[in-house]
Amino acid sequence: MNNSSADGAAAWIAVQVVLKTLIDKGLMTPEDAQALVKQAEEEGRYKAAEDERRAAAGFSSALI
Repeated sequence: MNNSSADGAAAWIAVQVVLKTLIDKGLMTPEDAQALVKQAEEEGRYKAAEDERRAAAGFSSALI
């Protein structure tokens, strides 16, 4: 596993702990937590697609 994968896994574990704590304390419902995770996943996919698009555009313009 490379460092970015390990960092991502560690960050996900931390997020899970925080969400569980909020749910256990009654500060967030499980449904709210699921919605928050879904929104973050969608934003992550969008950002990754944008990064790929920008990288491809930069690579293409470098060839011209």
